[in-house]
Amino acid sequence: KDKIPAHTTFVKGSATNNGVFKDGEITWTKENVANGETVVVTFKVKVDDNVNGDKILNKANVADGNNNFDTNETTNPTSTKPVKSVFNSQDTNTSIDGKEVKAKDELLYKITYKNTTGQVQKVVIKDKIPAHTSYVENSADNDGT
Repeated sequence: KDKIPAHTTFVKGSATNNGVFKDGEITWTKENVANGETVVVTFKVKVDDNVNGDKILNKANVADGNNNFDTNETTNPTSTKPVKSVFNSQDTNTSIDGKEVKAKDELLYKITYKNTTGQVQKVVIKDKIPAHTSYVENSADNDGT
């Protein structure tokens, strides 16, 4: 048995070896598996549009009459969620996230977004100026206002 992973949709008719898809799970039943015989089953899923950077995790369960096993869990990362980093404006190669800053230090915030949707998208990035800081005039790039 294999439950379809979160953030995916089962591809109808893709389960091999007479796999039956019902209620979000595929079940295969094979009678009389000979000693030493290997059984391989497959199916397809399509990753949903709203996966939002979450990992796709999947494991199956195999019961052979005497034993009941869970397979290893597969992990597929999806598009990375946007990342925000902070740097001292004099050294933009070394993150200072979690490091102490002092009055009058100038901080540079960097937000990285990569479009992995397969389509052209309109992207709006908003960021509030942190408490205890003031915006440095004209420092926002890419036409930020």
